[in-house]
Amino acid sequence: MTARLPSAILLYLLATLLFSLLSACVRLLSRDVPVGEIVFFRSTLALLPLTLYLAAKGQFPSGIVTRHPRSHLLRGVFSVGSMYLSFLTLSLLPQANATALSFVAPLLVMGLAPLILRERPHTMVFVGAVLGFAGILVMVLPALQGSADTTVIYGTLSGLGCAACTAAAMTQIKRLTATENPGAIVLYFCLSCGTAGLLSSLFTPWVMPGLATVGLLFAAGLAGGLAHIAMTESLARAPATVVAPLEYTSMLWAVGFDLVLFDLFPGPMTLLGSGVIIASAVLVTVYSRRPRTA
Repeated sequence: MTARLPSAILLYLLATLLFSLLSACVRLLSRDVPVGEIVFFRSTLALLPLTLYLAAKGQFPSGIVTRHPRSHLLRGVFSVGSMYLSFLTLSLLPQANATALSFVAPLLVMGLAPLILRERPHTMVFVGAVLGFAGILVMVLPALQGSADTTVIYGTLSGLGCAACTAAAMTQIKRLTATENPGAIVLYFCLSCGTAGLLSSLFTPWVMPGLATVGLLFAAGLAGGLAHIAMTESLARAPATVVAPLEYTSMLWAVGFDLVLFDLFPGPMTLLGSGVIIASAVLVTVYSRRPRTA
C-alpha cells in the first residue's frame, strides 16, 4: 500500500479541486434551475468522461459488469441523498460554509471504517481529523451564534445530513473497490443519481436552460465525472481513513471560488480556520505513512 500512497493522495487532491469547481457551478445554477434538474444533468453528462476513461483502459463494456448489483444500489441510495442535500446546501449557504459542513463526513468515516472496513489507521491520523474539525468550528460557529436566519439554519441542517450520507457512501465505495472495477462504481452512481433527478420532473417543473446555463451544466457534469473517477481510484489505492481527511483541502478552493465568482472575501475566522485545516491535512499525510503502534 505504501508504494501506491503518493498517487492516492494526488488523486484525492485532484478530486477535491474538481468537486469544488462542481460546487461553484451548482451555486450559479441554483439561482434559476431546480435542484432535481441539476442532479439529472450533472449525473448524465458525467457519463461522457467515464466512458472515455473505461475505453482508454480497455474496460468498456467489460468494465461495467457487476456481480453485486444490490451493493451498487445501496451506494446509489446514499449518493442520491448526498447529492440532493449537497446541492440544496449550496443554494442556501456560501460555498465556503457548505464545504466546511461537508467536512463532518471524514470524521464519520473515521468512526465507521474501523467497524465496517476493519481498518486501523495511526493514532495521529485521528488527531489530524479532530484538528481539522476544530478548524471547521472556528469558521462555522461564529456565523451561527445569535442568528435567527432560517436560511442559515436550514442550510446547516442540510449540510450535516449531506455529510452523513457522504460518509455512508464512502464506506460503501471502499467495500466495492475490493471486487468491483472503479469505473463500474462511478457508472452505477451516475445512473442512480440521474434516474432520481429525472423522476424529480414529476414533482417539480423543469426550466428550459439558456446557452450560459447549458455551459454551466456541462461544466458541472464533466467536473463531477472526473472527480468521482479520481476519488474512486484514490480509495482503491489507500485506506479510506488515510485519504478521507484530505477532503479538508477543498476549503482552499471553496474560499477561492467565493472570492472570484461571488465577491465574498473570507473573514479573519475563516482564514484562521483554513490554516488549522491545512495543518491537519499535513499531519494526516505525514502519519498516514507510518504503521499504528500498539
